Amino acid sequence: RTDRSSVDRPRKEREEQSPPKKNPSHDGQEKDFDLRAQKREESRIYGINACLAFFEHRLPLLVKAYLTERTAPKFGTVMKYCAAQRLVYRFVSDTELEKITGSNHHEGVCFVIKKSPVLAATKWLRLHGRVPEQIVLALENVGNPHNLGAIMRSCAHFGVPAIAVHDAAAMLSGAAVRTGEGGAEY
Repeated sequence: RTDRSSVDRPRKEREEQSPPKKNPSHDGQEKDFDLRAQKREESRIYGINACLAFFEHRLPLLVKAYLTERTAPKFGTVMKYCAAQRLVYRFVSDTELEKITGSNHHEGVCFVIKKSPVLAATKWLRLHGRVPEQIVLALENVGNPHNLGAIMRSCAHFGVPAIAVHDAAAMLSGAAVRTGEGGAEY
């Protein structure tokens, strides 16, 4: 018999005759999408006051919101904004929110945001000039996010416009922003 079905043919012979499988990463539209790059450009902030301050000052950087049902009443305007902008917001349990934030101190809310650009000290000075009345706080060897958050909160209270640190990533971590209670936005 010369005409064998694909089941009767040996596997190697079937693979040689079948067209090559299409790799989705070589598809035109999907080629530009890189999930890892997207995650590098995003950050998570959590805590009621931190998220409300973010929403008030840096609204266009919001990507999605996770809320527990108990905190939803405080975030009605956030949910309306997300719906109007077609952004994702989800109700999750405390356990799910702990996994998303990596912390049990989330206070029932987490925002996924686009990271803000970090300015080098020289660029900040070029943009703002050397104004004698301005105070810039320079920190050395302070890396604990809770300490950084408390410092941000104090600087916001006293009107300090900038904090210079060696590692800006620690300054913008979820724990530092939550501890800052909104001070990261000032």
